[in-house]
This record gives sequence, structure tokens and C-alpha cells, in this order.
Amino acid sequence: MAGLLFGILGFILYIVYEYYMCGRLKQGFFKSFFTLGCVCWALSALLCILKSRLVTQGTPGGPAWFLLSLFFIGLFLTIYALFIALPKEAYTKDSTVVNTGIYGLFRHPAFWPFALCCVSLSIFFGGKIMAAECIMLIALEFIYIVVQDIYFLPKYIKGYSEYRKTVPFIIPRIR
Repeated sequence: MAGLLFGILGFILYIVYEYYMCGRLKQGFFKSFFTLGCVCWALSALLCILKSRLVTQGTPGGPAWFLLSLFFIGLFLTIYALFIALPKEAYTKDSTVVNTGIYGLFRHPAFWPFALCCVSLSIFFGGKIMAAECIMLIALEFIYIVVQDIYFLPKYIKGYSEYRKTVPFIIPRIR
């Protein structure tokens, strides 16, 4: 249960961070909420792993190396989409839209790799707790990016409204 609570807390911290980025909260203290949200989601996964079938019964589900490979591929692609493909200025107020590379194919390209991480861990560690964690984190991530896409990003990223009109949402465009 604590893992699920950390997942929800991470989601709340992400929303507060976005609210800060729109200029509603004036203190720089809130800028760290994105990082704190990431830490909460990592703790959420860790707590669920500690209560998982693998830890309690000692046998991983599915083909272990394949699932771990999928997890690390998803993790790398999530980190790439959020921190490498975007310039450092992307996480500042009044930043400009990035519509090149993977961000030119579709909006929110970290969603699918993140979902891959969750699903591969859920299958690997098994059990109802991990399945619930996987579903909850993917659902919260989807809700977060929808709210971010509709409400927050157009307020602090220059050109985002036009970007929304030309680049599809989470389903890549094939050129």
C-alpha cells in the first residue's frame, strides 16, 4: 500500500511543479517538485518490488533476461526522451517548443517507454501488488500528460498550441 501512496504523491508533486511552471506559484522551491516526483515514483516501484512474488517466493515471472532487457531499454528511452532529446532550456519558464527528433514524431514520447518499464517490471516481479502498481502508474502518467498537454504546457512553452495542431498526441506519425 505504501508503494501506491508514493506513486500518488509523485503524481501530485508533478502537478504542483506544472502549476509552478505556469507562474501561479512564485517561489523557486517548487521547481524541485519534478525531481521529487521522480524520486517518489522510484520509491513506489521499489516498495512494490520488495513486496513482490520474486522477493517472497524467489522465482521471476516470464523469461527473466528478456523482461529485464525490455525494462532497461524502456528506462534508457524514457531518460532519453525527457533529458537528452530536450535542451536544458526546455525545463524553464517561457521555453520554446521542441518539434524536432522524437518530439517531431509525436507529443509526449516518454509515455510508451515508461509504460514498457512498468509492464516489464510487473511481469518480471509478478503478483497482484506489482500489477496494481503498473496499472496505477501508467494511468497516472497518462492523466498527467493529458492535463499537461491541455492546460499547462500551452501556458509556459512558446508555440505549444501550434505544435499541438501539427504533431499527434502519443501515437507516432509515420512519415
